[in-house]
Amino acid sequence: MAKNTYHVCYICIINNKYMHTEEKYYIEFTICFFINKMINVMKNIKIILVDKNSIFLNIMKSFFENVLRCKIIGIATNGEAFNTMKNLDKADIIFMDIEMSGLNGFHSAIQIFEKLPEAKIIAVSMYNNPYMQNQLMNLGFKGFISKTRFYYEVIPAIKKVLQNEVYVAN
Repeated sequence: MAKNTYHVCYICIINNKYMHTEEKYYIEFTICFFINKMINVMKNIKIILVDKNSIFLNIMKSFFENVLRCKIIGIATNGEAFNTMKNLDKADIIFMDIEMSGLNGFHSAIQIFEKLPEAKIIAVSMYNNPYMQNQLMNLGFKGFISKTRFYYEVIPAIKKVLQNEVYVAN
């Protein structure tokens, strides 16, 4: 997918009739450099995914593994399965859906924060509600991403959370 991104950017540059050839080459080089640098930074990150929607779960898994080259060390479809994982302490970041049947994301995270207060959990939800976001941050979540803007927000969220900052999508 990174190659596709590069080709789309390249086509936009080549089709710009107002740009000089040297400018096009410089921008092309910058795009290549940025994509390679981003992939190199992301490829060592260990991630756990928790989401009730198996389709979205598979899309996230594919994106992290194939585009960002992250390592998926766990997948769960509900809070109960997540809380029984043996490798929770190995994850750099956990992406967790909030609305799940049974043990939802709120209650599952509360149990995990009791065992692992340093856990870096980013909430993923269809509901972009400022009140809910405040509740999540007060519980100890390190970030919030709306599912509708996942691809736009995931990289900035990862960068902020790995720097021990809180990320909330606009």
